[in-house]
Amino acid sequence: MKITMLGTGAALPDPDRGQSAILISLDSGKHYLFDCGEGATRQMVRANVNPADVGVVFLTHLHHDHIGDFPYFVISSWMMNRKGSPVLLGPKGTRNFARHLFEDGAFHTDFAARSAYPLRQANIEAVRPDVREISPGLVYQDDEVKIHALHVDHIPEHICECFGVRFEAEGKVVAFSGDTKPCDAMVELARDADLMIHECTFPESFIAHRAKTGVGIYAHTSPTE
Repeated sequence: MKITMLGTGAALPDPDRGQSAILISLDSGKHYLFDCGEGATRQMVRANVNPADVGVVFLTHLHHDHIGDFPYFVISSWMMNRKGSPVLLGPKGTRNFARHLFEDGAFHTDFAARSAYPLRQANIEAVRPDVREISPGLVYQDDEVKIHALHVDHIPEHICECFGVRFEAEGKVVAFSGDTKPCDAMVELARDADLMIHECTFPESFIAHRAKTGVGIYAHTSPTE
């Protein structure tokens, strides 16, 4: 198993970091992507991974810095001869997000132009994600992996559910928090894990500033927490 941190930045532009994206690659050659923030696809190519070989994408929540590169990832994979639809796992609202991107959405003109060619018609399913909106529990399983997810505490659930993840494969366990303040769900997801990848977006002073002023979301985890 290999873990590649494609992006470790946050919502604001950062000259040194892409936005949230973590790639887990198995010895079998399968790849699983957790979040798809800006720069994920480019960084994937820099890491010598073909985007068309990434079969499953998990979105922890629908903030722009976790999903912004997804259309580029899908269209690039289509152009790089992906076979079949990528699986897209995410909270309620993920289907609506994906529906407004491609042939009937924001990238309709690109879709119409490219799908006019026989080669792109032959793998048209590559640009039609297999969207699966998830609930807490076991959310995905194939012959090599199990993915469990639980609600974490980031933004109100009526706006968007936010998930932490437990990934099991090759006798190893990796936990990923997504965005959250400290919560019991992450303790459970990370129990006996070989590796926990946890967000640490702001120092305590800035979290306190946000909480006091209402300038932005403050349900994050500080370095000391």
